[in-house]
Amino acid sequence: MNSEWKTTACPYDCPCACSMLARVNGGNIELRVNPANKQCSFICAKGRRFIKRINDPRRLLHPLMRRGADWVKISWDEALGLWAEKISAAVKDCGPLSVMSFASAGSMTFSKQLIPAFYAALGGFTKTKGTLCSSIGSAGLKESTCGFGVPYVPLEDISTARGLLFWGRNSRHTQPQMAPSLAALRRGGGETACVEVSLSATAAQSDRFWRISPGGDWALAAWLCRRLVDDKRDCRGWRARVVNHGEFLRVLHNADMEWLLAQAGLSEETAEEIYRWLLSHYPVVHIPAYGAQRYLHGDMQFRWIFALAVLCGGFEDARAGLSFSKDEGELFPDGIFKESSNIRRFGVTTWPAELLKAEPPVRVLNILCANPAQQSPDSRLIEEALAAVDFKVCSEVFMTRTAELCDLVLPTSIFLEEEDWIGGYGHSYISRNERVAAPRGECRSDWETYGALAERLGLDLDMRGLFSQMGTDDLRRRPPPRGIAEPLSLGRTMLLEALRLPCAAAGDDAAAAENTGGTPAPRHRSLGAVHQRAKYRRSGVVYGADRQSAGKILSGEKDSGRRQGAHSLRQRRGTYHARGDRPLPRGRYRLGDAGAAGTKQADLRIRGTGEGRALRGVFYNSRKDVTG
Repeated sequence: MNSEWKTTACPYDCPCACSMLARVNGGNIELRVNPANKQCSFICAKGRRFIKRINDPRRLLHPLMRRGADWVKISWDEALGLWAEKISAAVKDCGPLSVMSFASAGSMTFSKQLIPAFYAALGGFTKTKGTLCSSIGSAGLKESTCGFGVPYVPLEDISTARGLLFWGRNSRHTQPQMAPSLAALRRGGGETACVEVSLSATAAQSDRFWRISPGGDWALAAWLCRRLVDDKRDCRGWRARVVNHGEFLRVLHNADMEWLLAQAGLSEETAEEIYRWLLSHYPVVHIPAYGAQRYLHGDMQFRWIFALAVLCGGFEDARAGLSFSKDEGELFPDGIFKESSNIRRFGVTTWPAELLKAEPPVRVLNILCANPAQQSPDSRLIEEALAAVDFKVCSEVFMTRTAELCDLVLPTSIFLEEEDWIGGYGHSYISRNERVAAPRGECRSDWETYGALAERLGLDLDMRGLFSQMGTDDLRRRPPPRGIAEPLSLGRTMLLEALRLPCAAAGDDAAAAENTGGTPAPRHRSLGAVHQRAKYRRSGVVYGADRQSAGKILSGEKDSGRRQGAHSLRQRRGTYHARGDRPLPRGRYRLGDAGAAGTKQADLRIRGTGEGRALRGVFYNSRKDVTG
């Protein structure tokens, strides 16, 4: 027997967040596109995989407790009792900071944002700060908007712009549902252009494509800002909105334009072509890539692109602004998403090392929507950190590697089995997520699990009451959609009263503390300064590598022996430099920890760069195929 079609949306960490209609047909799930969301024209392979995922025989259906090398099925009552006992003991002995939460983006339903209310009622906790995805760029944009938030341009506005400039964004692969907006832009006589390090699928389909050096986006943006000001083609009203316009202009006027182009890897002729294109296609939407901010100077990358958008009139016309992401949580009633004021934060990439030396120690670790043992840097160190924690709990759909390392594993439901809300950070829709099928086995949603744990601990928390507020007519700006996704305008965040533009160049030491968890090094240097990086640019610089220890090139394809001396690496402010001035020979190399057994999982390929050799490789938290 067929059930009725119900509205839901894909919960993956993807800007599309495709709205779908789903139903149960003969015991199987059927999915189709929701016609109410005009930006969703198909369901991708990952989304269609949920049809089989919900009935996968490998799904966890009951709470499991580790007993030696075996797993034993226990009841929810036993699981909650054991969990509460461990938390109570940890809080009594070491305080609430001995309880840590590691949560990521395995499911993006809004109810996951209610979980911090549990820790607020507990009196505090330890958590990670930043993300492996977008924290560096977001930090730069929040600073540029004087704390307001991250700019966003709705796809509906992009459709009517005259130009769209991708700064490394490969939307054809990472946000394919932008296609209708790009087609509408072209029908209106507009063009799309792409600044990229290689000919991506998006670059190949754009009307214009310019190749740039990895990490050189900020330099091109700064060069374009200078040209706009010198030619008096900048939008005249921007100075009234910028709190530091005098300092910004002084920095621009002192800029070494040739040096900027050298950092961008562009000829003056190519830069002039980009400049003319910007002028002839106003308004232009600027869309930076996630990869463009995965450098130690990633915040400056975004701040300079934002500055260019401001000078191009982004505060006057939303279609001339910068679009990166948005916070759908602002649609919900004030106070529904609660967080404790007593929080200890570990960096998202450094938390294992910080946990191992933390005081008070982490006694209980709760993991949900995450699989750090397989998805985060340095899995060996992560396993060491997990082993040091007395009691570990993982809420999961399948027995992942992280779940295998825990003491208690709890079965969680998937979005087709839940009532919830889902929004997208790449479009202006929010979907009511209706329950399509009953949860399998003893699966529960995460908010139900933490609500039950709060009751077992006797905490002053009504999790069900908080959840019910999400479905009331208190949803701001318009009543909540009933059964069909409706477009909800989240505002045009470029229309701000106060902006702050960058007054420094992007240096190698501009580490973003929000992403690394470390203390940011000084980064305010003159745009005309020749950084230490230039000295090593031809002999090889590797960005985004593991910053915990110095590295050495251990072996090569042509020489199985150790390559040291002039070809070893040394660490300098989080950046790896090739020792010596002579170029490295062509070949493949392995980067490993000095004094550690084994090698890092990062290949170095030596490629010709004209006047020498440069290291080329793929590293944690780095833009694809980064070249120094």
